[in-house]
Amino acid sequence: MFAEHTSLPTRRGRRARGSSPADGNIQAARRGWGADLPQWVQLLASACDRTSQQSVAERLGRSSGYISRLINNQYPGDMAEAERLVRAAYAGDDVECPIWSATIPLSACMTNRRRKLPPRNAWQRKYLSVCPGCPHNTDTSAAEAQS
Repeated sequence: MFAEHTSLPTRRGRRARGSSPADGNIQAARRGWGADLPQWVQLLASACDRTSQQSVAERLGRSSGYISRLINNQYPGDMAEAERLVRAAYAGDDVECPIWSATIPLSACMTNRRRKLPPRNAWQRKYLSVCPGCPHNTDTSAAEAQS
């Protein structure tokens, strides 16, 4: 009576029509980016295949629509910022921190320099004074850091 579909489950456990088990975020990224698929988009797509676009979005502090547009190469915004977010969360990139005189995870660097609250301890005050001029800080330009 009803045709059975062999496709990916949707959020409610049913399978979406027209998709096969081989279709996933990696395939969508390959379709969207073609031969120019960057490594960070591959990281993003594979993270979505392991969990879900929603859980990846929550980890990056963005929406699932943002993640979908990145994977499908339809995001009109700043791709460099998107790449930094993905690399910080999934690539395990490290940077040399002038405060610690050691390497720290990029995710910790981004968290500390983007802290919005007033500093509550000596380390946070140090981040507030040193991070704006740090060469790893891509949030501010060199002119802003010196003024």
